[in-house]
Amino acid sequence: MKLTVHLTIKNLLSIVIGTCVVGLAVIPLKVDPNHLAWLRWEITVYALAAFGVLALMAQAVIQSKEDHEREKRELERDQRQVRIEQLVSDIKDGKAPMPPPESIPLVTGGNATDDGQTVAGGIDSELDRIFTHPRVPMGYEFFKDIYRAAGRKDEPKVDCDVLAHMYVVNTSNETIYIRDLVATVEVDGVRTTLETKADFLAGVFNDTVEYGWEEDGKNNDWPTPLPKVFPSLPYEMVPRKPAIGWIRFLLKEINPEKIDAKTFTFTFVDSTGKKHDIDRTVESKLKGVIGLRRLR
Repeated sequence: MKLTVHLTIKNLLSIVIGTCVVGLAVIPLKVDPNHLAWLRWEITVYALAAFGVLALMAQAVIQSKEDHEREKRELERDQRQVRIEQLVSDIKDGKAPMPPPESIPLVTGGNATDDGQTVAGGIDSELDRIFTHPRVPMGYEFFKDIYRAAGRKDEPKVDCDVLAHMYVVNTSNETIYIRDLVATVEVDGVRTTLETKADFLAGVFNDTVEYGWEEDGKNNDWPTPLPKVFPSLPYEMVPRKPAIGWIRFLLKEINPEKIDAKTFTFTFVDSTGKKHDIDRTVESKLKGVIGLRRLR
């Protein structure tokens, strides 16, 4: 709003200046030279000159203020860029910790993947932890600063990892083959399917960093490796033998701040195409947090 007002005032001042210049140029051409000494024409000429000078001065003041504000913004942008570059350098050199993934609350809700094929029984499962993490080395807040400093006005979007810890057991008397694990969540009101990943690479510094587990939560370089809930998919689940561990999913090109944590759904698909939902969350017994560990 302020910028629009300034532009309007500058336009009005330009019109005033132009009118005064045109008036001072036209009067000598249209008025009899012998009449220019008349008081009314002298007042008109002086008034036009005075208004023109005042308009020029006002325009110069507004321009100076805008130049000062622009220089201030550019200085702040440059200082922010230096801080970001220093932080990234410190992270690469091991002098500063990498921002840890964010733990998000678990809320049990309706399963949006139910299409009539979801079955009860056979697979019993629980979900107890979910973490999200944008795949940028300095964290999403710093990424937004860089984005804004570059003059971008659109919404910054990045790839985002989702890590989930779960317990799964085959409660039937027959072997069940888990073919796939389908996860969805609403992002900015749109139901989105997550891409299942087979590793825990964090996607920063040329894949030299992966997610790990920190008992003390100090985000050091030595978190322990994450155990996988399934070594690979498809996975053969024998009766009564539980699978416990982590799995990583990927959301591409989203604003992580628009993830609705209340809308996560997780569904196992067996070899016959039947679906088994995770519809129960429990209080986690894991004491610690997800951290980032250096591989080399």
